[in-house]
Amino acid sequence: MNITTIGIDLAKPVFQLHGIDNQGQVMLRRTLSRGQMAICEAVTRPNMRFVPVKTTEQQALLMVHRIRERVKSERTALINQIRGLLALEGIGSLTATALVATVGDATVFILSENCMRT
Repeated sequence: MNITTIGIDLAKPVFQLHGIDNQGQVMLRRTLSRGQMAICEAVTRPNMRFVPVKTTEQQALLMVHRIRERVKSERTALINQIRGLLALEGIGSLTATALVATVGDATVFILSENCMRT
């Protein structure tokens, strides 16, 4: 009951393995995703470095950093959008950044008194 021949179908989004013994009986039939195949191939490398598992506290801290970066990105995008809309209305360069305050479901824009109308 030893597998003597293995066939691999690589032409699909998944790998299909088919193994038979010396009498032609199917001993192995398996479908693997490309990710599973990559993991299997990577584990066999002798110089593969493994990443240690993060603690719950480390994962929580990473989540906070990701959320903070996303908020900063969205804030910058919103400020740029406000500047563009103000430019359409003829309000030129702002000497101070527009403040955005959220009150309930409404967003209130508070502009500096130093706005210049062009």
